[in-house]
Amino acid sequence: MKLRAARSGRPWYLVRWRRRPRAQLPMNSDIEVARTITGVPVIVRVRPRYLVVAALGGALGAGARFMIAQATPIWETLSFGTVIVNILGPFLLGAFLQALAERPETRRTRFARLLVAVGFLGALTSYAQLAVDVVTVAENHHVLLGVGYAVGTLIAGAGAVWLGIMSVKSWHRILRRRGRAER
Repeated sequence: MKLRAARSGRPWYLVRWRRRPRAQLPMNSDIEVARTITGVPVIVRVRPRYLVVAALGGALGAGARFMIAQATPIWETLSFGTVIVNILGPFLLGAFLQALAERPETRRTRFARLLVAVGFLGALTSYAQLAVDVVTVAENHHVLLGVGYAVGTLIAGAGAVWLGIMSVKSWHRILRRRGRAER
């Protein structure tokens, strides 16, 4: 924290110190912000309909995760359903957010981002279950398997995000080329 003295003719030890205003970013881009006189953003309010949309997507995503977990086998206390959702979810998230990034921000894209990205895909991915699986495997004296499972899932999830982003970028590039060729 930097302090600065108010300009006056007094000695430095008698000068009143004041804090410099710091610009703060909003915690969530979906929260409206208003500028104050000093130019520092201040959170105005969270709209209840945004919370309802995210909760609805979360309910659907949690249901989908449960169905996938029930339909997949378990091996050595490792759930294949957890692996599937933790790789499929980041891929879909990367693809969906890249597709939204190609469009201008509108009310529809905001609702779609809240419903699909924050709600559905946020609840679909289950990194808490990944942590539980790793601890369970380690408690059954398979520590290296648990560590490999955790590291492999995290690397595969990061790669899936990248693959989702790049696939949508390539798709948009192909569509732009076809649009130019048809003209």
